[in-house]
Amino acid sequence: MRASFSGREACSYTSKYRSVMAWGKASIQEQPEEKAFGMNVLMKHYTGKEFEFPAQALARMVVIRVDIEKMTGKQNL
Repeated sequence: MRASFSGREACSYTSKYRSVMAWGKASIQEQPEEKAFGMNVLMKHYTGKEFEFPAQALARMVVIRVDIEKMTGKQNL
């Protein structure tokens, strides 16, 4: 959620926001290939690149997959 506030006097303030709510089924990914896939989805989104993950790093990670069944969003910009 991202919010900002503006106004000149106490009762004229409003909040600017964007929010998303999601419902679904979460499952812990246990196989190294599943963990690496999930991590690469995130890494590609934020960096534009895919990465190799060492086996020791994957063994220490907990990756949770969420299969979204319903999602809603709203905004006031």
